[in-house]
Amino acid sequence: MAKKVKAAKAEKDRPRRDAVRTKALILAAAAAEFAARGFSNAFVDSIAARTHVNKRMIYYYFGSKRDLYVAVLKNEYGKIREAEQKLDLDHLPPVEALKQYTESAFNYYQENEEFVHLVNLENVLKGKHLKASKSFQTLNSPIIDILQRILKRGVAERLFRTNIDPVELHMTISALGFFYISNRYTFGAIFAHDMQSPKASNRRKQIIVETVLRYVAR
Repeated sequence: MAKKVKAAKAEKDRPRRDAVRTKALILAAAAAEFAARGFSNAFVDSIAARTHVNKRMIYYYFGSKRDLYVAVLKNEYGKIREAEQKLDLDHLPPVEALKQYTESAFNYYQENEEFVHLVNLENVLKGKHLKASKSFQTLNSPIIDILQRILKRGVAERLFRTNIDPVELHMTISALGFFYISNRYTFGAIFAHDMQSPKASNRRKQIIVETVLRYVAR
């Protein structure tokens, strides 16, 4: 009897699990399509072909191409915020916590170039999709809270100077790491500078960490 109940429950849960997997496939394919082609030139037909999911099913899950694009942005920002939470920075000394966060941000951009392309795309669109939904602010606010706590501990231990804005600090860390990935081909070509090798990336990461730590130091 117990086996029958368990089997019935598994059968009942299968559609939900299948829907979750299908949505994840669609989001991954849509992220690649939007990152490669931009919003206007991306096609739902291409996303359907990438996933082997019927186009009508994509519309069923996400409503429209615009809604799918917004869902992709939310999913991508959600992934970077989830990665930050896993660092567990509140249990580290403030200097080490800030160092680890700065390194992880650089690594994330380097390992998720698609995310960089999508953020650049939304900037070309002047952030209109992010502005249209307040949920993006709620989604992204935790990193500011994390940095605020790191700064507060650093000040209390007389390691960091006072009155550092956590939003400005986050902007600085993001800008330094993001630029290296988003502009590496143009900057590298213009100045004949190696921005591709692991050695060059590690050197740049060390410089960024040093810059950030010098910025907050007393």
